[in-house]
Amino acid sequence: AIQRCIMTGRNLAVDKSRDMGASFTVAAMARHNCTFLENCNIGVLSKRADLVYNKNNSSAIFSKIDIVSKYVPRYLRDPYEIQNEMKYFSPLSQSSINGMTTVANATRSMRCTWVFWDEVADTPNAEEIWASSASVTKTRVLVSTHQGVATKFYTICQDPKIADKVEMDWWDNPMHCEGLRKDETTGKWTSIWFENECAILGTEQRIAQELLRDPQRSDAQFFETEVIKHHLSTVCQPPAMTGTIMTGDRIEPGRRFEFLQDGLTWLWFRPIRGIPPPDEEYCVGGDISWGAGATPSCLAAYSKRTGELALEFASSKLQVPEFARMALAICYWLNTAEFIYERNGPGVMMAPFVKDYPNLYWKRSEAAIDAKPGDVPGWQNDKESKKALFTDYQFAMKSGQIKNRSERAVKEMPSFVLRLT
Repeated sequence: AIQRCIMTGRNLAVDKSRDMGASFTVAAMARHNCTFLENCNIGVLSKRADLVYNKNNSSAIFSKIDIVSKYVPRYLRDPYEIQNEMKYFSPLSQSSINGMTTVANATRSMRCTWVFWDEVADTPNAEEIWASSASVTKTRVLVSTHQGVATKFYTICQDPKIADKVEMDWWDNPMHCEGLRKDETTGKWTSIWFENECAILGTEQRIAQELLRDPQRSDAQFFETEVIKHHLSTVCQPPAMTGTIMTGDRIEPGRRFEFLQDGLTWLWFRPIRGIPPPDEEYCVGGDISWGAGATPSCLAAYSKRTGELALEFASSKLQVPEFARMALAICYWLNTAEFIYERNGPGVMMAPFVKDYPNLYWKRSEAAIDAKPGDVPGWQNDKESKKALFTDYQFAMKSGQIKNRSERAVKEMPSFVLRLT
């Protein structure tokens, strides 16, 4: 299948279970083409540079090529072959294997006969890499296990017009088939190896991802269903009133809340003469969109004393400057509340508008023992910080430290998934 796609200029997606030797097979094909095909230029890439070349890592692609080369008979080798870090070159065939990292423009600097792309579903910026590689080769051989349905690899596997597909299930490997039989309860194939692997992996999500080639089940809901149900039935309640903060020409303390039937600002307390209790302290979190009407920019304010949601604001039509103005108006109104916003995406544009606010969160290292504020405002969202945030938030919900009164917010929680990467 690999050679056929190379000869016909087709893409190939290898949708595999774990421990199938698929990456090894494609690496061997690259070594074969470099030796026996003239002027063949092969690009290899993975999610990290150390998975392309690392002499101390047997999982790296060039390490697999080295193993293949070790067992090639001497009379079939190019005696003048050259291998450096991230490159293998055969002077006799004038063919080469070139390693690259998964940077969006990694393949733009070279023309390739074909490209081997490993761990596609787990690759950052996969969409950009896919687009940039289209201009340099007709054939991309993609090898991966699934990481849910929201990946470029899943999209490619669903469309036969984009790529041919080879499926490799765990039972296709003879080494996995000792005691192969159908489970009497589920009616599905099992074996001694499969049952041992399931015991090691532990969770349904990991089994779906690593063994069953099931993208729908390889994403798992992060927030526990029982926590969500409990909140919806016992904690959530309609807002006490809706309206808006009267901002005026200047953003400063002392503004008042004006009741509006369909106001975008929801309150779960009743202000006294248009202002909140003066001795209450609040923390406001912000999530910023582009304001193009697709997804909303949101603010949520919690009482530091009670842990209860006090205010919620959402609008999909405010661009960053207007949203920053509204956020500051709400923060000042809430007794100059502490303000922390996500600085990823459009959030990076918030800094010029909020940097002079006196109670602003400044980026810090979450992992540091003594995490001191930095010189960049806002919270940086990455895989580890998001997981830590969600874990802390769920614990606070379960223990009663916080109470999210907003039904619409809690109903969105099942859409957050934990992806194993």
